[in-house]
Amino acid sequence: MSLINQARRFDVIHPSLSASQRRSYQLEDPSILSAEAAVPLINGEWLEIAAGQKAKRGTGNASVASYPYFGSDPISAQTTGQVTLLDGPHRAKTAVFKSDASYAVGTKLMVGSVTAFGLTRRALLPQTGDTKVVAVVEDILDDPNFGNPDAGANKGKFLVIRFNPAGV
Repeated sequence: MSLINQARRFDVIHPSLSASQRRSYQLEDPSILSAEAAVPLINGEWLEIAAGQKAKRGTGNASVASYPYFGSDPISAQTTGQVTLLDGPHRAKTAVFKSDASYAVGTKLMVGSVTAFGLTRRALLPQTGDTKVVAVVEDILDDPNFGNPDAGANKGKFLVIRFNPAGV
């Protein structure tokens, strides 16, 4: 059974997450937690840790460790300005990835600025160059009701990934 969050954008396949695998960070810009933000933070979006141990979206392709946001209580997060990020190796289903890219089992994934859910976000895309690999595709699933909504070859699909922010 998976732990389902926020319109099923990001589901951890084995949800036995220990406290050491979930880390809370203060956000550098807590305004992105608001549904009224220009680009609100969504589950499955990847954040990096900035100076002062604060989480931020970052820009461009991540050359530092990035962690998926896994928030189950948006009201609490808005009140505290803190978010929960996942650390350590996990398997998950995600719809937060670049829809118009090419994927296959074994594709190495990096974090970059891509269009996901209609807005520019920090999401997964195939690795280029020597950019840090944070996940590997294990399967590609069709789910027109809950898959990636963006136009492209992967509209209506989920990626099953094995991820580890420290690198895979």
